[in-house]
Amino acid sequence: MDALLTPKELIGHTEVQQQLRHFIEDGTVPNGLLFFGPKGVGKRLAAENFAWSLICGLTQKTGLTYNPQSSFVPVLQHGAYRGFATLEKEGSAIKVHQVRAVTQKLALADEGWRVIIVDAADDLNPQAANALLKTLEEPTGQTVLILLCHNLSDLLPTLISRCRKVRFGPLEEENLKQVLQKEDKTDLYQEAFANFFTGSVGQAFKFEEMQGAPLVKNIEAYFKDPSTSVSVVAQTWLKNITDFPFFGELLLWKLAQKSKECSAQKKEEAYLWGALYQKVQQTLANQSEYNLTPQLALEEVLRHISKTIHHNNLT
Repeated sequence: MDALLTPKELIGHTEVQQQLRHFIEDGTVPNGLLFFGPKGVGKRLAAENFAWSLICGLTQKTGLTYNPQSSFVPVLQHGAYRGFATLEKEGSAIKVHQVRAVTQKLALADEGWRVIIVDAADDLNPQAANALLKTLEEPTGQTVLILLCHNLSDLLPTLISRCRKVRFGPLEEENLKQVLQKEDKTDLYQEAFANFFTGSVGQAFKFEEMQGAPLVKNIEAYFKDPSTSVSVVAQTWLKNITDFPFFGELLLWKLAQKSKECSAQKKEEAYLWGALYQKVQQTLANQSEYNLTPQLALEEVLRHISKTIHHNNLT
């Protein structure tokens, strides 16, 4: 059996797990479910566990725990259950031909639960969104669409209105530690970066993948001595930056930290760090909107930082 197709245990989100379990126990499973909340907190894993619990049945435990003795388990593990499908983007979006292919496949499935997980609904192009809307409006048999969404404003209002919304918040600190421990990533959790992870396992993994700790050290060093040529600093940093938007998140996080550190005793300095945050945020937004090179954008960001720190003697 292919263990990769077996969903891992869902840790945390106790109230959400109980809510989803009640749907199954009470026979009130909606045709459309919208799991929304921050990236990387477990929405996809919850959707998979919910789908398996629908198809295989629940155990007597609390939360979402599917019956491992069900005859459907090996079928699902081998990807052979025709009533289960996942939609993910091809290139930049989920396209209408993907939606049609999945709905046609599910129409041929045997009797029983048919589940489609859309990861993520934010990536649906307009034609694909309308095709899914038709499925929600005219569901066949025991069909359930689970839409995962990071930003509700990106979805068609009509899609939202056809679904039962289930909100996912950040993982609590202990739950985050528990997940990282299960993934043999205990060392990844450090108090210094805990609030950057914002309760998101995905954010923690990305921090490791992008080698976030050295990038943070570079930022902190520049705050202390912003006298080096901005073009030299930008060129040096960019050699180790493989994801510029992620670096922008790190930089804004450090600026927000600096403002918070001053907020109690040095309100004027806190205001200056906050104003610097806004300037840097706008520059990074311009880089994305106008397709500026990371070099030019980073040089402009460093100029803002250097000017603010030098002119105001910030530390």
